[in-house]
Amino acid sequence: MKKLVATAAVAAMLGSAAFADVNVGLNGQNVWAIGNSTDTGNDNSSEVMMSNATPWHGDGTRNQISVEASNENFGGKFAYNHNGDANTGIDCGWLWYSPVEQFKIWAGKGTGDNIRGDACYSTWDLFRVGTMDNGDNRHEAFTFQGQDSTGAKIGVFPIEGLQIYASLNYPCWNGRDADAGDIGDSENKLTNILGRQSKYALAYAIGGDEGIATVKLGLDTTAGRVVVKDGDDMKLKDQNILNIAADIKPMENLFISVGAFIPTVQKYYAAYDANKLAAIETAIASNDLDTILAAFDDAGILAVDGEYVEKSAGNKVNLYARYGATDELTIHAQVGTKIGTYLIDKDGKNKKDGQFGIFVAGGVDYKLADDLKLFADVGYANGIYLSNKNADNTDCMNFGIGVQKDYEGCSVSAGFVGATNGTGMYKTTYTDNGDTKYPFSWGIPLRVSYSF
Repeated sequence: MKKLVATAAVAAMLGSAAFADVNVGLNGQNVWAIGNSTDTGNDNSSEVMMSNATPWHGDGTRNQISVEASNENFGGKFAYNHNGDANTGIDCGWLWYSPVEQFKIWAGKGTGDNIRGDACYSTWDLFRVGTMDNGDNRHEAFTFQGQDSTGAKIGVFPIEGLQIYASLNYPCWNGRDADAGDIGDSENKLTNILGRQSKYALAYAIGGDEGIATVKLGLDTTAGRVVVKDGDDMKLKDQNILNIAADIKPMENLFISVGAFIPTVQKYYAAYDANKLAAIETAIASNDLDTILAAFDDAGILAVDGEYVEKSAGNKVNLYARYGATDELTIHAQVGTKIGTYLIDKDGKNKKDGQFGIFVAGGVDYKLADDLKLFADVGYANGIYLSNKNADNTDCMNFGIGVQKDYEGCSVSAGFVGATNGTGMYKTTYTDNGDTKYPFSWGIPLRVSYSF
């Protein structure tokens, strides 16, 4: 009888496997990063460096193996990375369930960013220097937030063209055998998950997926907490980011994406620093302004004429455009702004609100053949945009040029990249008689990648 049951179980498993789509993948890449650096211990001489990296400055060669399986109602994926000579990690591991086409739920890490508004082109896939680096979401999530999660994601699709997502972030089981500690700040507390650790998004495609426009609305509750004044008291308040965007196709071969990021708390004293929780809680409990401000002094509190004042969060309005001028030539352009933000002066204390930060960039991709292309880009950002400063050498300009040859399942690319003010491939800044120097940074990246 036991043999019969076991045989039936195996048959059932094989039968279900026959109806599942199973894929095993292997991909990887390496950049031989050759560029200049400054030897601060040897008369500030310039040296040529070389190392293995990834385009996003990861340590060493990246290899990833993934397994994905799905049928009409269930699915899952597991991807494991090996970086460099020792670093390893799980890139994603999740499962999903969809009882009807209008509903889907994911559980696990790395559940996808299918309506994120990106602006990635040209040397992005080769090596990222200067403004091409993704700091402050200058390229990924440039016009609309991501929906990736580390806990669960819920998707609802009530009508054609409408997508609604709730991406919930929380750590794994913290149950009966764990010391919960301060449950009020626990990342497993449901009100914290919903109100401080999650992202919500809605997207509607007017006229369907091939329509003229898609409008998006998002709310990011993961921006942390800030110190604000409530009457004569100081308190912590959740900072949320409202995200409004639209993807527009006004004519054939032209795509435009514009997005605004608006903090719900426009004025605050300082950002909450989780590493100084005890000091912050003690300060806030005192209800004494000077004590609270002192606790946050090294976290960015600013002053004017010796008086602590609030600073403006500033609003971001970003635009990305892509135009297929010919079958061979694609042109990219983007503009990023920070409107009404603050300025830190040279001593790091005084500030002015109402500042304007700007970032502009553009690039071209040109196909010489189906398997061969040239690409180039240039970018600039002022100091207000990069670091809320406007002193000399706080801005950045970068450029890059390269060529890529494609093979079946793999590609080879090489190029030249350059950047100013210490934002290049290797560290080039140094101090000479008390003055910081900023030599031009150059790099020659050579990249190979494969995906099977």
